[in-house]
Amino acid sequence: MNDKGGTLVLTVYTMAIILMLGSSVMATSVLSHQMRSTNATYVDNAYLSEAGLDEAYALAILTYHQAIEIASEKSNALLDSIVQDQIAIQSDSLDYYHSTYFTYLDHASLALKQNVLDQTFKDYFSTLYYESYLACIETFQSQIDEGIQVVLVSATMSGNKLWFLLQSTYKEHGIPRHHQFELQVIPPNLSYFQADDPFDLLTDSAIMILNWRIVYGE
Repeated sequence: MNDKGGTLVLTVYTMAIILMLGSSVMATSVLSHQMRSTNATYVDNAYLSEAGLDEAYALAILTYHQAIEIASEKSNALLDSIVQDQIAIQSDSLDYYHSTYFTYLDHASLALKQNVLDQTFKDYFSTLYYESYLACIETFQSQIDEGIQVVLVSATMSGNKLWFLLQSTYKEHGIPRHHQFELQVIPPNLSYFQADDPFDLLTDSAIMILNWRIVYGE
């Protein structure tokens, strides 16, 4: 009888140990799955957050070409008016200082002051780009995932150089991922009197990405 009682107690203890081990293994397995799932979410959210900055950069390039086109049209129209006044001054039908555009013409030779027109073009471009890109970011809607949010942290225009600090965020399953970068935009220079046009545009590293980084925390 005592042997049977001892066997029963041993069996109960053995079952209890097996249950404890089983529970421990199950808890470890569940925790491991949760960690893998969280890890995957971190990675996915990070990729989508980065994708928001890729879209912002694509918008920066598109805005650049649009601003060049409009600034070029305005500069061409300005150059036409300058040339008309230049001809009128040369024929003595217009006094130099009565010309609206005398600041663009050398007083002695009446030659075009290319640096002045170049600066005017850059002023056109910088103002157009600044206003247009701000509008693009304010109305930003991702074409990749509607959960991607891109916001403007700061914008600066110094002379004709522009800086935009942008942040992209993607949050799913309560896990936010943030990325930031700074865009520096430089207006193109004008090259004058080419074969077909009064001037050409010279660009060199016009839009640069600076300080791309991950931002931790909310």
